[in-house]
Amino acid sequence: MQITDKPARVTVPMVWRDTLQAFSANSASILTGAVLGFAIAAVLAALAGAYVTLESYARTSTILITYGPSRIIPLLVEGVIGLPAAAYARGVISWRILHPDQPIRTRSVLRAVWPFWFTLLVSTLIISGLFFAGNAGLNAMLTEQGLDLADVGQLSATANGMVHSIILRTIGSLIPDPGAPFAQLLSYMRLESSRLGTSLVYAGGLSYYYVKNIQEIPLSWLYGAGGLALLLSVDVLHRFVVAAIILTPGPGSLRRVGAAIMLAVRHFGLVLAHIWLVRLVVFTVSTVFITAPIVLTQSILVPLLIRSTGAAWPYLVSTVILAISIAFVSMVLLAFGIVYDACLYRRLHHV
Repeated sequence: MQITDKPARVTVPMVWRDTLQAFSANSASILTGAVLGFAIAAVLAALAGAYVTLESYARTSTILITYGPSRIIPLLVEGVIGLPAAAYARGVISWRILHPDQPIRTRSVLRAVWPFWFTLLVSTLIISGLFFAGNAGLNAMLTEQGLDLADVGQLSATANGMVHSIILRTIGSLIPDPGAPFAQLLSYMRLESSRLGTSLVYAGGLSYYYVKNIQEIPLSWLYGAGGLALLLSVDVLHRFVVAAIILTPGPGSLRRVGAAIMLAVRHFGLVLAHIWLVRLVVFTVSTVFITAPIVLTQSILVPLLIRSTGAAWPYLVSTVILAISIAFVSMVLLAFGIVYDACLYRRLHHV
């Protein structure tokens, strides 16, 4: 296969057209990979959280939502399952897009990616670790600026509280997600370092908060600037790694990965512009169909049901339904981003 670098052929309309056509033509393989790689882990974590909550309710007659063991188990479930599943899913989706002439059967695609799985796993772990480091630095600055992303879990029926929750979720949706298991580690760190803590949800009422005494982070702006620079760099440089692995059978994958990273370096501005255009589109869809409905449901509908029924089950049911709904909507958006990366890679390389 001869590879020719032709950035002049890469325009936004071309890549979007390629992405939409590829997504439509290979929807079965793409969505199967997305369900197995991104949705299943989140669904199992939601069910594990529900089990822990029910067990706690049976012992205490209250729904504990403290940031203790009841939060650790779902994070562990999602982190352990999510890493190998996501690595495999990224390979499946990328393989399907970069091999359009191969058999379209989903089972054939799953088998074809298996030889690359360990390399995909290691590369995913390294990239996730770098994203985690960038997120940790940026989180320190946001916390000191009063934009603690862990506070999205606080229930508030006031207009100011709902606006604040939407703002926090909006910021979070624009920051690159490190993925499992570092996304779950980051969530735990945010919860443990949050200045607010939720205590109990009673059967007939709402949660109340207490202020935790967390030491101020010195030079938080320096951590934030370093974290932001790392996030922007890794966000561009890792874009073609999965595609490079999928296109290279045998021991040549490391060399191809290096070439893919250098390709991103040479076209850093172009790749960055494409990434953020997709991210802004995904952000708009997420805000309308995920963020706003979640905030309104948790802040208005759930408290109303708790008060009217005098029971705690609306909280548990809404938590599970929202988590599963978010998992399936997010998997489609993640899959679209992977398809876009593969199409952009193919355009730059003119495979």
